[in-house]
Amino acid sequence: RLLSNLAEPYSIDPSGNSFFPETFQPIFLTIWARQMLELDTAFAPITSKQSVELFRKLRAGESGPPYSMDPYKEPFVRSFTAAASDLVAEEKEAFEEYLALLWEDFSGEYESFPDAPPDPRFSRFILVEPTSLSPAT
Repeated sequence: RLLSNLAEPYSIDPSGNSFFPETFQPIFLTIWARQMLELDTAFAPITSKQSVELFRKLRAGESGPPYSMDPYKEPFVRSFTAAASDLVAEEKEAFEEYLALLWEDFSGEYESFPDAPPDPRFSRFILVEPTSLSPAT
């Protein structure tokens, strides 16, 4: 039911995407990354250049590693609660807890990551286009 609620507004179509992930982690974080970068909200990878811009935004005001990115946890969780509006209270609470834990895993993974694009092959939280597919800009 939750995936159905997300499918239309974020153009999620598992059958039509060659980049569709095996887990939910990159679905939520990639959509949110696109929102943070003011891109269209379709579920699609971001470019390497866009991933660097995302981390600059998330780390703004922090002097260096480890980066907490903590101010973005609540906005991340809230951004998907509308998709859970038809869930019963217990399910909605579990979903919000999942999103909070997902953010903690994501921020923990990238707290010491350099200001460089992640290797798309190993980016388990955000879908990043392989460099050869990224448009030159």
